[in-house]
Amino acid sequence: MLELKLKKELNKLLDNLNIKRKNNLIIHSNSAGLLQYSKNKKKVFDLFWNVLKKRISNKGTVVFPTYNYNILSNKKKNTSISQVGLLTNFMIKKKEFIRTENPVFSHAIFGKLKNELKSEDVNVAFGTKNSIFQKFIDNKFKIIGFCCPVNSITILHHLEVLAGVDYRFKKKFKFQIGKKKIEYQYFVGKKKINYKLKENKIRNLLVNKKIIKTTKLGRFECWSINSINLNKTVLQVLKKNSNFLIK
Repeated sequence: MLELKLKKELNKLLDNLNIKRKNNLIIHSNSAGLLQYSKNKKKVFDLFWNVLKKRISNKGTVVFPTYNYNILSNKKKNTSISQVGLLTNFMIKKKEFIRTENPVFSHAIFGKLKNELKSEDVNVAFGTKNSIFQKFIDNKFKIIGFCCPVNSITILHHLEVLAGVDYRFKKKFKFQIGKKKIEYQYFVGKKKINYKLKENKIRNLLVNKKIIKTTKLGRFECWSINSINLNKTVLQVLKKNSNFLIK
């Protein structure tokens, strides 16, 4: 009964977000959206993945962020797990996914573009032509918010770099993974400035520009945005007001 109900709800969700075969998707997720139906994580996570995989097929691409910030602050902490949700750690363990090698902003990838995306620049977080976030834009990815707010869109930080916002600056971190020494460039926020992205302001912008589709899964809102439209809209706004995303 649960399986049939959730499967029906998920397919309705994908229909409402206009998710089709051969689409390229990056999914920001909150596993609470699935756990509202059952506390059996494996069961609902597997069901979600099977529905999604069937919808896009192996001709499309699905990406889950699997970020881990520990390496920037404390090398003794576990840097192999994903710190951005239960669902992302579940996907890491699936053999059909590969995981990129960026030490902070890694991604689990399934599908057609996995080899192209894996060839990203692993020594920077954002702002280069070979950054995986630029590859998402160049390959016309749809950004999916599965039961999470729009300020969770990591590409927004890539756009901050491209726009040259003055509340962030480039900082280099040096660390070692195994025998490999890495010099990593990250766009960090200035002290004493609240540089948290303003969720309501960003959402209103996307709604007013009519570039976001929204729907519901139970008590949670879900949404989709074309990365090309996001790129164009946000860069135009930041050109006029570089503090738009944070004030």
